[in-house]
Amino acid sequence: AEHPVTHVSWFDADEFCRWKKKRLPTEAEWEKAARGTDGRQFPWGNEFDNKKVNTMGEFGGTTSVGFLPDGKSPYGVLDMAGNVQEWTADWYKPYPESDYNDADYGEKFKVVRGGGWGGMGHYTLQVYVRTSFRNMAQPEGGYNDVGFRCVWPVK
Repeated sequence: AEHPVTHVSWFDADEFCRWKKKRLPTEAEWEKAARGTDGRQFPWGNEFDNKKVNTMGEFGGTTSVGFLPDGKSPYGVLDMAGNVQEWTADWYKPYPESDYNDADYGEKFKVVRGGGWGGMGHYTLQVYVRTSFRNMAQPEGGYNDVGFRCVWPVK
């Protein structure tokens, strides 16, 4: 079975999507695909369920794409929580109301969303797989629990 690609920099992910005549999703597009329109905390609803998500190192690595189909989003999108975090097109900037502000953030880090399987050792809480959780990563890096998905416009 196919597993998500990991250890890929943001630049390589972006280049691959463009080669496929697609692109990386914006942070807002990613969240809408994961959350739907009702503001749910997880793609499947508001209650955490470890039978619907690969996180906390439970499987010891990535699982095949779609391995946990009950964790799908309201739009039927799979693996929007856990398994791997995903690169988005956007530079990381703190939300306007945030006290956590550094003028250079938007120039150094890209937004990753979705929470990972736990390979970096610190994503062991449910909060990390919520649809609203955002993280950042240096775009030059390739990480063992960061991957990507390409998108294209719906017509």
